[in-house]
Amino acid sequence: MGSLLYLVFIGSLLSYSAYVFALNNLPPSLVSIYAYINPIVAVILGWLILQEKLNWLMGVSCMVTLLGVYLVNKAFNKQKVMNAANDIRILSWHPSYQPHFERLNKAWISKFFRLEPVDVAVLEDPYQHIIAPGGDIVFVAIGNEIVGTVAYRPESADTVEMTKMAVDERFQGRKLGWALGKAILERAAEKGFAKMVLYSSRKLAPAINMYHKLGFEEVEVGKWNTSVVILRWHYPCSNRRWRSWRGN
Repeated sequence: MGSLLYLVFIGSLLSYSAYVFALNNLPPSLVSIYAYINPIVAVILGWLILQEKLNWLMGVSCMVTLLGVYLVNKAFNKQKVMNAANDIRILSWHPSYQPHFERLNKAWISKFFRLEPVDVAVLEDPYQHIIAPGGDIVFVAIGNEIVGTVAYRPESADTVEMTKMAVDERFQGRKLGWALGKAILERAAEKGFAKMVLYSSRKLAPAINMYHKLGFEEVEVGKWNTSVVILRWHYPCSNRRWRSWRGN
C-alpha cells in the first residue's frame, strides 16, 4: 500500500505538476534533461534507502550523464548571454536620460583626457547646448540599462557635428558604437543635413577605425595639435546608395 501511495502522490501528481511548471517557465530543451537526471536520482535513493549496491560501471555512467547535462546547461547559459547582447534598443532623447549622458561621457573623457569646463557645461545641460540649437541625442539600451549615447549639433545649414559618443566599458566589443553611429547619421539625414563632421584623437584608434567603416573620411589634421583628427561624412546622393548603406 505504501508503494502504491508513493507512486500516486510522489511519482505521479507531484512529479507531473513539477514537470508542467518547468515546461511553462523553462525552454523545452532544458526541461528535457529531466529524463537523464531522474535515473541518477533513483539510483542514489536506492543506495541510500534500500542499500542497493553500486558498482564502478554505474558510477561512470552517472558521471557521463552529469557531464552531458552540464554541457547542455552551459550552452543554454551562453545562448542567454547572446540573446541579452542582441536585445539592443535605440532610444530618443528624453530629459530623464540626462544623467546617463553625463555619466557615460564623463567616464571616458576623464580616462583619456582632461574634463574641461565646456565639457561639464554640455554634459550637465545637453538640452541647452545640443537639443535647443537643433541637434539630437540618442541612446542605446541593453535590456533596461542605458549603456551608450551619441549626439549631433548643427555647424551650418547643411552640416552637423557628431559629438559625445560614449559606450559603457562593460559593454564594449558588442558593436554598440556602430549602432549608435548609424542611428545618429540616419537622424541627421532625416532632418535634411547633407554632411557630418567629427573631431577625434589618435589616442582613440579603435573609434577612428569604426568611423572609417561607417564611411567617414579623414579630411584634415588639426594644425594646432597633430593628435587631433577631423573626419567628414557626406550623405549618399542617390536613394540606392542610401538604402545600401542603411542595410550594412
